Amino acid sequence: MSAQDSLLEMVKAAIPGIKVYDGIITDKEATLPARYAVLYAPPGLAVAGDVGVTASGRNYEWSITHVAAAPDAAAAGELRWQVQWAQKRVSDYLTARRLTAGGQKIQHIHAEPPSRDEQIPARVVLYASDKFQALT
Repeated sequence: MSAQDSLLEMVKAAIPGIKVYDGIITDKEATLPARYAVLYAPPGLAVAGDVGVTASGRNYEWSITHVAAAPDAAAAGELRWQVQWAQKRVSDYLTARRLTAGGQKIQHIHAEPPSRDEQIPARVVLYASDKFQALT
């Protein structure tokens, strides 16, 4: 199982019942769930080995964007809490585990507070992103 596959499974386990997309949102705007997350996980960077030797490992860095939406401002009161709940669940879950692909400890390295997505006028949308890394 690749590191990306392991991460996707871990994020899904951390927030059961919430749709988790793997880098690309495959649903149309009208059919998006009210809550979802998007995992952006590149294949990792090779760690240099000795001169003339192939890479000795990989360093991974990825981000997760959590989204909560409501049809209008009157129904949007819980959105901030919903986004922060998902952020905390995923952060707690990942940092308590090791990356399956290489056994590296996962570190939470950056968190953004929830912000409103002003480019979606049809409904109120809040999102927040977190960044993580696993070093060999």
